[in-house]
Amino acid sequence: MSELSKSGSQRERSREALAREAADHILCARYTARGLARKLGVSVPTVSRALARLRASLSARGGELVSVRRGRVWHYEIREPESRAWEAFARLRGFVRKPLRPPAGGPEDVVYSGR
Repeated sequence: MSELSKSGSQRERSREALAREAADHILCARYTARGLARKLGVSVPTVSRALARLRASLSARGGELVSVRRGRVWHYEIREPESRAWEAFARLRGFVRKPLRPPAGGPEDVVYSGR
């Protein structure tokens, strides 16, 4: 189905999906717009629109998408407010109710005790 024959809601959904996919890639590695376009299989202008959507989404949550220059190379980074990072950590920490304590004998006892 071509982009012209899609309904407005389908295009909106695919744009949101592209913005989320771009965010996933930016979080995992250092990408330029051209590199993201290659990775996602779309044109550079399409990536630019996805990045604009991502910027707006992050801004609404208090985060930001920034262009960073390291030496002579540019890439994008997603910066979330520190409080959101701590919230995620606190949620993960809640999974660990009673952590396993190491045995009194040390690491050798763990390895050789069959535990």
